[in-house]
Amino acid sequence: MRNIARAVLAQLGYYDVDEASNGQEAIARACLANFDLCLFDHAMIGNDAKSLVDSLRQAGATTKCILLRNSDSPAFEPELPGVQILNKPFAPEALRRCIEGAIAAATRLRAA
Repeated sequence: MRNIARAVLAQLGYYDVDEASNGQEAIARACLANFDLCLFDHAMIGNDAKSLVDSLRQAGATTKCILLRNSDSPAFEPELPGVQILNKPFAPEALRRCIEGAIAAATRLRAA
């Protein structure tokens, strides 16, 4: 999944991409780098993506997040600003719209 996401992001013009192999590594990298955007797989080894987002917020990270999930995964509604959900498999255009949605949501929050 990481290779597919990296390829789609490159196709969309995003070349400065980092990746993590598990939830703990993702939290550590995201907290240190304070990325503009994080993509998490809902079924990430060791953690589910919502727990990762909660951990980032508790650590003070302000990154926008996209949660990738299988369409048959249990539904949940994240109650976190700037979080978008994208079902796998996804088309590059769907990821682009999701990225734009995460950025727009964060912009609306800052303006309020």
